[in-house]
Amino acid sequence: MHYLAKLLPELVSPLAGIMLLLIAALFARPQPIVRGLVAGALVLSWLAGNTLLSMSVARSLEWRYLPPATPPQLDAIVVLGGGVLPALAPRPMAEVGQAGDRVLYAARLYHDGAAPLLILSGARTSPEGTPFPDEATAMRDILTMLDVPTTALILERTATNTYENGRACRAIIAERQLQRIGLITSAQHMPRAVAVFRAQGIAVVPLPTDYTVTDVQWRDRWRADPAVWVFNLVPRLSSMAELGAALDEYLAIVVYRLRGWL
Repeated sequence: MHYLAKLLPELVSPLAGIMLLLIAALFARPQPIVRGLVAGALVLSWLAGNTLLSMSVARSLEWRYLPPATPPQLDAIVVLGGGVLPALAPRPMAEVGQAGDRVLYAARLYHDGAAPLLILSGARTSPEGTPFPDEATAMRDILTMLDVPTTALILERTATNTYENGRACRAIIAERQLQRIGLITSAQHMPRAVAVFRAQGIAVVPLPTDYTVTDVQWRDRWRADPAVWVFNLVPRLSSMAELGAALDEYLAIVVYRLRGWL
């Protein structure tokens, strides 16, 4: 199931769709069908790489929850695994990855006095099921470098997905009788994470970070400027990746609903 969960998003990604259309064109007959399949691949390439489309889909997830203006007063903050890289050779230490802002945000909130405890939740497993050093430990290593004491850190090392994060953290929260709980994860992942935790009976306060679409970027892309719209029409690989990530998250929401996890 873990393998299928990692493979399914790849099969429904824009790039997979483009490749399937081109492969079908190689074997299609007659010529009008071939041209139609190639045209479809070109249109899908342009749509998937369109900056306005990718930003719109990403923003529809990310902007459902915005960071609080002032740090809330909480009993603990749950930090979900992701965006950190374990200390595997030749890395000299655990490192912050592309979505690692959650660890920096957790350190900032701790030092601001938002909560005395940080619950770090996450194992790490490759798409093929190979175990790696857990994400909770990697987050701990980075947080201690940011002057967060180990006494303020609770490690949950078993969860391999968001549902398991919620279930495992519920046990920790109940055991310690914690009431006011914050939740840190990437803004794009936050709608699903909040729904999972609330389904587990945990009324979390969303503390999103790692936004890919900012207010300045959004307003700039919609400016009535011919030069901007020329750039908007040019497909980009980065936009295709951004769209793919957002579609993956929507697919995960559908799967979680079907499994009764939300």
